[in-house]
Amino acid sequence: ASGSEACATAVLGLGRAGTLVTSAIEHPCVLLAAERRGTPVVQVQPGPDGRVSPDSFDAAVAQTASLCALQAANNETGVVQPADEVARMARARGVTSFVDAVQAPGRLSPEFEADVVAYSAHKFGGPAGVGILAVRRGVKLEPLVPGHQEGGLRGGTPPVVLREAAALALELAEASRATEVTRMTALRDRFERSLCEGRPEVRVHGDRAVRL
Repeated sequence: ASGSEACATAVLGLGRAGTLVTSAIEHPCVLLAAERRGTPVVQVQPGPDGRVSPDSFDAAVAQTASLCALQAANNETGVVQPADEVARMARARGVTSFVDAVQAPGRLSPEFEADVVAYSAHKFGGPAGVGILAVRRGVKLEPLVPGHQEGGLRGGTPPVVLREAAALALELAEASRATEVTRMTALRDRFERSLCEGRPEVRVHGDRAVRL
């Protein structure tokens, strides 16, 4: 029903036997779900630019992790995180990887190398009330809501109209991504420039990193 539910399903339904490694700047739905797992959680801190170091993340994953979770881009600063690099490192160690990609479609490529990826339709122009969870074949996921629907991943009758609307919105968002990214980047830069010129005390978090 939402990106938050999709993220919670991944965090609570994967690798329940071991440590979860995530970042300290994940969306609250991921951090709160992590608290409910009942297993150790390691939070990797970002650098001064707001980006998590892949090497630091990999070092944490090497310590008996069963699941790692890193967002595609931060929902407050827009800083793009090394999600694909972390996913490749995790796979090499036999660790399942999850990416909260709610901020990605229409801004970044929606395709990631992680085992499980979460999206939310309203973030790319679709209707509210539709979350998307892409699960790699062969990955075992314990559902939050038991039932036979959605391939056993989520009980309840699927909202077909909302799903079709989400699919169409994703198609349209990807078709216009290059143009929209150029337009929004120009607006962001103009806004930040005017704000900083008028208010010298203002600090832009993440301005030294690649951002949405």
